[in-house]
Amino acid sequence: YNLDPSPLVGTKLISAADLTGHRRDALLHAKKMVLLYPKHPAVNNLYGQILFKQGISNQAEAQFKKAIRLDPSLLSAHIGLIGVRRAKGRIKSAISAARALVKKNPNFAAGWNLLSHLLISRDRKRSALKSAKRAYDLSPRVPENILTYAFLLEVNGKGKDAAKLYEDLFRYQPDNDLLIQRMVGLYRRLGNLDDALSLVRRSLRRSSSSGLHLQEGLILFELKRYGKAAKVFDALAEGSWKPDRFSYLAGISYERLGDAEKARAHYERIRVESPVYISGNFRIFKLFREAKQYQAAFEVSAKVVQTDHERAREFYILGALVLNEAKDLKRAVKFLEAGSGRYPKEISILFNLGAYYEKAGQRDLSIKVMRKIIDLNPRHHAALNFLGYLYAERGENLEEAISLINRALAEKPGDGYYLDSLGWAFFHQGDVEKARDILIRALEAAPGEGVIHEHLGDVYDDLDQGAEAVEHYKKALISSSEEKDKKRINKKLEAYED
Repeated sequence: YNLDPSPLVGTKLISAADLTGHRRDALLHAKKMVLLYPKHPAVNNLYGQILFKQGISNQAEAQFKKAIRLDPSLLSAHIGLIGVRRAKGRIKSAISAARALVKKNPNFAAGWNLLSHLLISRDRKRSALKSAKRAYDLSPRVPENILTYAFLLEVNGKGKDAAKLYEDLFRYQPDNDLLIQRMVGLYRRLGNLDDALSLVRRSLRRSSSSGLHLQEGLILFELKRYGKAAKVFDALAEGSWKPDRFSYLAGISYERLGDAEKARAHYERIRVESPVYISGNFRIFKLFREAKQYQAAFEVSAKVVQTDHERAREFYILGALVLNEAKDLKRAVKFLEAGSGRYPKEISILFNLGAYYEKAGQRDLSIKVMRKIIDLNPRHHAALNFLGYLYAERGENLEEAISLINRALAEKPGDGYYLDSLGWAFFHQGDVEKARDILIRALEAAPGEGVIHEHLGDVYDDLDQGAEAVEHYKKALISSSEEKDKKRINKKLEAYED
């Protein structure tokens, strides 16, 4: 440039500095060139590109506009202007610039393709499809044009036409994993899973990538060929690329085959630091619980809660659940107490602890825990209703009980169980007819619920409507599963038989 100071050599100097990472020099040279050649469109355009790359958007836009005024046919300046507006979120303005570009240059396929991308970003699918088709018609062998057109056919509900284009593109780029994934996804939506499997396997003959094997396994899984899917995932799990995820997928496949032992073996291989560690252990827990191996399921919970995983705390609730199912309520309470000690503000653990306290006959502790939850979250409708029902059941603090339950209903209007609590509170307050009306609404919202039938039976009994009382007691008896509840309801029925 020192030997031959011209705009052509100057632009080469700027480009060389930019390409070799000397961006500050490139910017200084470009600024100098614009001052030397203020009416040279290529210099203005290049300066705009350097500014844009360095995030100086407003100045870049001004340079692109100037370049276009000096030379309306300079395509790269039009594309630069569109790019700046797009980056600044001014999509409508970018679309206007793209339309101006293709209007002046109707045979510029890249411009039509760019316009289609801008239109789809505004969810203008039909207009985007027209632009993509124009780009494809002008340059049908350019992979980007094929892919964009195929994608827009797909989102416009023309999946079969899209599949043909994807297949054409596959011939040009048989080793493109991203393309294979899009094609497979399309085949799934079209229901042609066998075609998708055939496509992936043809690709695997050219390139045995983990991504393609993953697609093969997922398609086999969707085809319910769980044994073959498990073998694919097994092989992938032996490799070094995300083995935990593949072990998890293999475990799911063996579960579908009904082989719980092999499924558990794969889940147990998942490392503690893996994102699927919690999911894998939940599957192990579930398998043990379904087999009624409650102690084994509890041991899974006890192991997981010792980890630092954010979701590990959920296993305090799961562990208590299986201990309760094993009729070991005392250990269930202790396990939840340990969880609440470790996570004193974890409402889900506290709520379960309060519920188990009540079940264990430790009513005062249950009330204390429910009040703590309401202090932490005054809009926690489940705790509001639970506490209100505890009072209503014994006819205590009935004004507060009604207030608590109404607060729960404000958060969850029309809930059948909350309406049952409210009706029961009014019954104990002596407003039997109001209780009846509310309990009828509760039964409409939660039909077949035994507790509501029993409460309605008690209301009709109080109203001396024996036939209605017996009808609801019988329905309550059918719906009840706990032996103590059945004994209580039977006593009420026997009173009418006498």
